[in-house]
Amino acid sequence: MGPVCTLIRRFLNWAGACLALMSCILDILYLGKVQFHDKGLYIGIALVFTARLIITVLVAMKYYYEKVINYRPRMTDTVYRPDDEQEERDEKGADTSNEAEQEVRKQGYYLYGSMWALLWGGFYRVLPSESFAWELGTGYAVELFIGLFPTLFMMIQTNVASEKELIGTQSAAILVKLFSLIVFTFELTTMIAEIWHYRRIRKSEIGGVQKITEEERRAKNWRMAFATAAASFAIILLTVIIGMAAIPARECEAGTALELATCQAC
Repeated sequence: MGPVCTLIRRFLNWAGACLALMSCILDILYLGKVQFHDKGLYIGIALVFTARLIITVLVAMKYYYEKVINYRPRMTDTVYRPDDEQEERDEKGADTSNEAEQEVRKQGYYLYGSMWALLWGGFYRVLPSESFAWELGTGYAVELFIGLFPTLFMMIQTNVASEKELIGTQSAAILVKLFSLIVFTFELTTMIAEIWHYRRIRKSEIGGVQKITEEERRAKNWRMAFATAAASFAIILLTVIIGMAAIPARECEAGTALELATCQAC
């Protein structure tokens, strides 16, 4: 793909990731601060949030188990040298091989140890599609079908049924999710086009783009993945703490009591 198309794709990825991060924060604040009219909607949003959390944890664990715990480095070819220095060369080669293997394993710890935060916070989309096509597809599917669609539907119902003036969290949650859906459409289109482009080149006789190895994938992406995951998780944690402290608590009128985020008659 041309440089302009690549630049547009990267912009859409980062825009979508920032919107997904905001959506994740607002989901937590929505559950913690918004007063619901119907217990079922509160329980529904809580279940969707929990389901996404559990699914992303399971997917990340699968990656960690396959790519870190069960990882086996590729064996390199050895050349027989029938001379007096063979033993010394073998020892030096073994030391170098061990150091390289340890470095590859360390990169795997950081890359796949960051996968849960990337999937949950939405920053999985900044990973290069030519190396992480399956991960991107999984992340998009989980975010769309166990995140955006159900929560947007239930939040709209909650806001419409609200008898009080909407607080900022309610309005912001809806707006962010609507913008996320718009960006999502363009993201998926460009991602599919990019993946198709790379696969077409690999299958062509001319070539030019070779399939990346696991070791190359780790070396190229572990720093960015770890830094992005750590930063996004820290932002979520800090923003949620500040939001919970700053946003007023739910209040019920006289003769009613708070139960499952709804005001019920005593």
